Amino acid sequence: MFHFVLNIFTKTVIYGFFNSLSTLIPFLLLPILTTYLSSEDYAIITVINIIILFLGAIFRLEIQAALKREYIENRNNFAEYVSSALTIPIFIFVMLLIIFILFYPFLPELWGVSHLWILVCFIIALGAAFSTYLSALYQIMDKALFTGLWEILISAPVFIGTFILVVFFDFNWQGRVWPMLATSIVIQIPLSLYLIYRIVPYRFIFDLNKLKELLKFSLPLIPMTIAIYILQVADRIFITKMIDLETAGLYAVSGQLAAVMSLAYNSFMPTWEAFVLGKLKEKESKKYKEIGLVFIFFVFAMVIASIFVISIFPHIMPYILGKAFLGSKEYLAWLVVGVSMRGIFHALLPFIYHLRKTKVIMYLNFFLVILYLLLNYILILFNGAVGAAQANLIIHVIGFCILFLYLFSKYRKSYNRT
Repeated sequence: MFHFVLNIFTKTVIYGFFNSLSTLIPFLLLPILTTYLSSEDYAIITVINIIILFLGAIFRLEIQAALKREYIENRNNFAEYVSSALTIPIFIFVMLLIIFILFYPFLPELWGVSHLWILVCFIIALGAAFSTYLSALYQIMDKALFTGLWEILISAPVFIGTFILVVFFDFNWQGRVWPMLATSIVIQIPLSLYLIYRIVPYRFIFDLNKLKELLKFSLPLIPMTIAIYILQVADRIFITKMIDLETAGLYAVSGQLAAVMSLAYNSFMPTWEAFVLGKLKEKESKKYKEIGLVFIFFVFAMVIASIFVISIFPHIMPYILGKAFLGSKEYLAWLVVGVSMRGIFHALLPFIYHLRKTKVIMYLNFFLVILYLLLNYILILFNGAVGAAQANLIIHVIGFCILFLYLFSKYRKSYNRT
């Protein structure tokens, strides 16, 4: 038992190290972009990033989650699932390209940006989709080092390219996008397809039955992706509209500091997911006890980390924030606990994947988003901006309780048999 706990801890540390590096790269770019680019340039980059994120969700259709599940359950004919999965981004790319060509004369300009940059976004999103599939395979195979090295391989060229083009060649916002395009064409698309082939020798074939299985599992997860985005931005919007922009800025800074907790649980999730899916496939009677032990360890670690952040960060904030932002400490504790609870809530998702009940997540997220919007309005009205942080914590506690009770009802019989 000690062995597998130690293994999970080791893999979590590896994921944490590389996640920290991947997070550090965009952080290092921030002063460069804000120094050498205008506010309009930065706004264009932000809009393009949003377009790429949206297109990425369309291209991948969250198939990576389905591939993880099939790797555990259907390893003998897994290549057929991979082959079908890889045809999806290509098919969507071709369809969008046809639509783009047909409607090119009618497309509105993006702040004077040429229509061809939309095509660039297509290519970047396609590369990101293939890259996500590769990362998912590395994660479910519990190859933490390979996952981390791959993330660095695709993020480092973007940082270096952006730095060179913006600082030394006086590029505008295009200095940020060109490295992303080059990385997609040179690294993400060809290397992802090659490395996936090294893992699972596939052929580009279209198996309708396999594709239906994958989509039946993955499509309900798309609303979850959208819901996560809403849960991340709705509180800022409410604070801006109901209070003022200055308070929203203080709240956002506190949210960035609290996000260190998401770095902690995101480092744990890949190993945890592989561990849970692998254990649930076993027929040993002790599997539930082993899963429960690791889950309790994770919750305990999140509690300790939350206490540490809440205790330490207020003392270091004066050294890393300007005087105008010191008021953000008012929201820190609520946001830290809220992010921690979100991580504990997400730790239940591998059980849903095992049951293939992803529609449950879709319905639950619809409910949580509606509840979140209502709670934001009510609690901000009574408690000010702190109410937004309280709403964030409440909906994740409620989401965890609902999902836990649902899973308990599903696994109770099989647990009793063991």
